[in-house]
Amino acid sequence: MGKKYNQLRREERSEISILLGRGCSIREIAKVMKRSPSTISREINKNRRRKRASGGTVKGKYEAIVAQQKAYVRRRRSKYQGKKITENKELKEYIVKMMV
Repeated sequence: MGKKYNQLRREERSEISILLGRGCSIREIAKVMKRSPSTISREINKNRRRKRASGGTVKGKYEAIVAQQKAYVRRRRSKYQGKKITENKELKEYIVKMMV
């Protein structure tokens, strides 16, 4: 049986935000939360607030509320994409045909 992956909960995102504010490293945060350092790193990079600058995007601050909203929207979009296929008979037939 394969590994079971759990999405981060709102409380965990708050904990990440607090620990980052205290200056903890990604490895320290992962140890406290009993999560992989790569999980924490991906969470911070994917869901932090982005600041726009004239020269491009600048890395922004990680905020739990923003992170939770971004993760929620990402999950909703992924579910919608799957519905496009199941609700469109012609599209589904085309995809099945091309996979064979």
